[in-house]
Amino acid sequence: MRQTKGNVKDARQRMLSCVRLNPKSMILGACGIVLFFHFLIMILQYDPSPSGRVGRWLSQHGIPSLKKGGVVVFVHPKRTGGRSLKGGLSKRDFGIHLTHPHLNSSFASSAGSIEDALIGSTTEEDGPITFFSVLHEDFGRLRHVRSSLQKWRELANKHHTALFMFTLVRDPVDYHVSCFNEYRLSPCGKQTCEQPLLEPTEADLLSSIKSNEQCRGLTKTVDDKESEVQEEECDEAFEWMQKHLDWIGTTENLSSETLPLLAELMLGDADRAESMNILNDQTKPNKLLSKSLDSVTTQKIRAMSLLDQNLYEKVKANYYL
Repeated sequence: MRQTKGNVKDARQRMLSCVRLNPKSMILGACGIVLFFHFLIMILQYDPSPSGRVGRWLSQHGIPSLKKGGVVVFVHPKRTGGRSLKGGLSKRDFGIHLTHPHLNSSFASSAGSIEDALIGSTTEEDGPITFFSVLHEDFGRLRHVRSSLQKWRELANKHHTALFMFTLVRDPVDYHVSCFNEYRLSPCGKQTCEQPLLEPTEADLLSSIKSNEQCRGLTKTVDDKESEVQEEECDEAFEWMQKHLDWIGTTENLSSETLPLLAELMLGDADRAESMNILNDQTKPNKLLSKSLDSVTTQKIRAMSLLDQNLYEKVKANYYL
C-alpha cells in the first residue's frame, strides 16, 4: 500500500514520542550519570593502605596536621599500652618533646608547657615542635583532668593551634590479666605492687579482680576505691570523651590504628608507625596469658566487668579506621 505524506508524518511523530523525555526524566537521568561517575572516581581513588585509611579518617573529622607543631595529650589508663607508646615516641628522630608527669607538681609544669605551646609563645631554633603529654592514671584520672582538657581545647581554638587528645581502652579479659601480671604476681619488687602477692593461677586471678576497673578510672577519683561504679556514670564519661577527645583507641589495635594516626599527624607519614616499636614489658616467666585461660574463667571475668565490656564495645563501634 502506498504511504501518503500524512502516514509518513504520523510514523515520524510516533518514533519521536518513544524517545522524547520530559524535563523531570532528563534531570533524573543526568543526576544518575553524575552519581555513577562520582562513585567510579571514588572507587578508582580508594586507597586501602594504612596511610589511605588514616588520611580519610583525619579528613572526615577535620583533624589538623601537627607537622608544623602543636600539642598531643594522651589520657593514659593503666595497662592499656602507654608504656609501649612512650617507648616508641622517645626515639630521637621523631623530634617530639615528651612529658609524662606522675605527680601534681610535675603535672603543673607540664600543663604550663602545654599552655605556652597552645598560645604560640614556645619557639624552637630547629623549627616547630610537637609537645606530647602523657597523663597517668595514678594522679590524672579523667575526673581530675577534665577541666584542664577543656581549657586546652579552648586555647587551641582561640589561637588556631593544632591539638589532638586521645585515650585507650582494653578488652576486659586482657586488661585484668595484664594488671594481675604487673601488680599482683610474685615476684614483684615495684612500689606499685599490691599485697599480698599471688601465684599464677586462674583462681588467684579471679580473686584479684575489681569489677569495672576501667570505668572506675574514668569516673572516680584516685582516693575513691570503694564506691560502686554506676552504669550512668560510665555512660556519661563515654559521652564526655566523645565530645572532648579526638580519638578513643583500643590496645588491641594500637599498632594498626592509633600509632598510624599519630605518625600521620606528627610526621606526615602513617607508614612510619612501623618504627614505633610495640614492646611487651612483662618479662615474668610465669605470667598468665589471656589466650590460655579456661573458657569458664573468661566468662567469669566478663561477667564481673559488664560496664567495661559495654564501654569497650561502644569504642570499637564508634572508633575505627
